[in-house]
Amino acid sequence: MNFGCGRTVAVPNFFDVIAMSVLTEILVTSQSVEKLTLTSVRIAEEVAIILDQSESESQFEEQQRALVLYHLISSFSRGDFQSGVRLDFRKFWTVAIGVIKVFKNVQLTIENNVDQPHLSGPC
Repeated sequence: MNFGCGRTVAVPNFFDVIAMSVLTEILVTSQSVEKLTLTSVRIAEEVAIILDQSESESQFEEQQRALVLYHLISSFSRGDFQSGVRLDFRKFWTVAIGVIKVFKNVQLTIENNVDQPHLSGPC
């Protein structure tokens, strides 16, 4: 059994969060769970490919988010991850914005962790 992006162990990672956010956005439509799952994993895999091909130093900064959004829209326009799922552009736009929110939340978490002073010494 695969758990997204070709992994065979159930270890949640960034791409699982992408897939889950996509899935929650499109679950409101009446479609089979198999097709919805296929679409959400396909979009997460697309994000993984985009990040793998990117030459950006930071995967979560605004420029990278814009690149991911551009590629997702291009892929949707070509029909790359529609796979029988009824997903109009308006609904896809909501999905894409959800993906970008995941990126932004990760970036904010990274920034907050860098800004927080780490305590050292005995507790």
